Amino acid sequence: MANALPGTRAIEVFKAAFKLGGLVGADVLNERDAEDALRDAALVHDGIDRWTPAEACRHIHNGIARGRQHPRVIDLRTPTEAHTQELDDFAA
Repeated sequence: MANALPGTRAIEVFKAAFKLGGLVGADVLNERDAEDALRDAALVHDGIDRWTPAEACRHIHNGIARGRQHPRVIDLRTPTEAHTQELDDFAA
């Protein structure tokens, strides 16, 4: 996102926010932490070709909201637990 070129920034900010919004929706990431990280990453664009912090915040808010509606499925088991379950499933 930080390397996005003018003309692509809005979609890149939205896509990054959507991805983090999926983690927010899965309850593995705090929404405030996601917003802060995204705003910090977007700071490099402030003032370049009329890009503003308000524009970044709008795309961040919309992306997180949309991503929250599509929560990511996160497997929080350790690799050993996951492998053991796979073996048990195979043997059944």
